[in-house]
This record gives sequence, structure tokens and C-alpha cells, in this order.
Amino acid sequence: AQITNKSGIASASCFWRVKGQTNWTKLPLLTDNDLLFKTEIVRDVNLLNDTIEYYISATSNNGKTITKPFTAPKGFYWFYHGKNASPEAPIDIYEILGITDNNTKNSSLNVENLFPNPANEMTQLVVSNNKKSPLHIKMVNMMGQIVYSNTISIDNTSVIIQLQTASFSPGFYNIIISDNDGNRNVKKLIIQH
Repeated sequence: AQITNKSGIASASCFWRVKGQTNWTKLPLLTDNDLLFKTEIVRDVNLLNDTIEYYISATSNNGKTITKPFTAPKGFYWFYHGKNASPEAPIDIYEILGITDNNTKNSSLNVENLFPNPANEMTQLVVSNNKKSPLHIKMVNMMGQIVYSNTISIDNTSVIIQLQTASFSPGFYNIIISDNDGNRNVKKLIIQH
């Protein structure tokens, strides 16, 4: 993990467990260059398949401690381990939110890429729909939590939607645009401050 603070990092730890267990195992994260911290979870290579859940905690030289989920692939806090481990996630964020390839790819909604992306204080996107329908806009963090939701009216033209991002934590988000007919389109957004 890359961990930074103006005062430097005094210590960092990785907490992990096998999915379904309640206790976390704490491992120190070590660094060679004061930016990139590493640890190794040692497990029996003959295990067939386990899901490992984890998060990271770090304390800066000025005594402040922060505990954050480390966004693993697809935004989840886990990885597979074992000789029968599958490289594919059984569920991804789109499946959790009820968004399938069918209603994303064949959507009557046309959503242009977010700009700027990464965003600091604001991003915008152009949305067009070939029918008059309210548009539902959701912003979802990598934990699957809806952090912003709004509905706007649109006729059969295009509209520019501006999203104020200054108050949101830095990280990865999904912007989900949908209409009342079940059409959906998803764009990925990175917020950096």
C-alpha cells in the first residue's frame, strides 16, 4: 500500500481474516522507502479456496491514526487464496446494484465521459435520452453505499449535469444514470483533492 502524510508515517498495519470469521489478525506493514508499505499473509498453499478480507490502519509521526478500507480490485476488501481460487469475483458492484450488462450496454441513455476525471471540486457529464423521462443520478462509493442521489427531468434532448465533488472523500466512485424504463448507464469517477 502507498501511505503518505506530511509528517511521515510512524507505523502501519494490515488487519486480515478469512471471510466468516470474527477475529482480525494484525500484521505490521513494513517499508523500504517511506511510501510503499508491504506485508505478507502466510497461509497453507494446499488450502482449496478462501476469501481473505482486509483493511489498513496507519499512524503518522504527529500521532494521527487513520483506518481506511484499501480498495482492492473491483472496489472490495478481499481477495481469493488457495489452489482452487478463482480470479473472478462472484459478485461485483454492478451485480449488487442490480445493473446487468444487458441494461447497461443496450441502454437508450447516452452518457458521455465525466470531465474532469479525476475531479477535485466538480465534474460534469452530458446525458441524452431518446425519450422524455426523469433521470435518476446516484453516486456510489466502493463499499456500495449511495453517497449522492438526485432526480432531474429531461426531454428528448441532451442535458449537462454538474456534480459538486468537493465535499466527497477522495476515492473511486460509480455514477449511475437511470430512467423509469430500467435503462442504466454507469461511469467511473475518481475524486482527488
